[in-house]
Amino acid sequence: MKRNEILKEAEKHFFAAMGSGWAAGVKGTPVLEMPGYEKIVYQCNDIRVVDCWGISDQGKSEGTTRIWHFKEPIWNPIWVMHYGGFYPKEVIPFLKEALMMSYKRSEFNGGRGPSWYSNNSGVQYFNNSDPVIYFSQFNGSERICSSKGLESGDREVGQHDFWGMALI
Repeated sequence: MKRNEILKEAEKHFFAAMGSGWAAGVKGTPVLEMPGYEKIVYQCNDIRVVDCWGISDQGKSEGTTRIWHFKEPIWNPIWVMHYGGFYPKEVIPFLKEALMMSYKRSEFNGGRGPSWYSNNSGVQYFNNSDPVIYFSQFNGSERICSSKGLESGDREVGQHDFWGMALI
């Protein structure tokens, strides 16, 4: 397989993995070598996706999603995404909704949610990724804002930065 074919296959499996992972409510398994971290592993044929994240005692989180391609005789790393920031627990269900919007539609917005999402609850999700985004190289930031209890304007309640690239 050539580079572009491998990355196209990896992107397809990225959406399958993420759409059936944390955002879908699947619990991660502890990473023994990394206390406080969990991971979800998805594998289909010669593609493996591992999403690994941790949350500090201050509530800040960071994670990495990696994709490997099996080429006899070994698994080769082919893609990576890093993300990190802070979201309060009460907006996590909303964040998962926003992420699932992109995953279900197989829309790549830096591996995160759509450019904008709201469910009429007074909370809004914004993804400020590069205007031209590629699976092979990307970066951006996302934030959740709430207008609840405010007389004017939105208040940012949390955000994450993200970036990633192909390794082949």
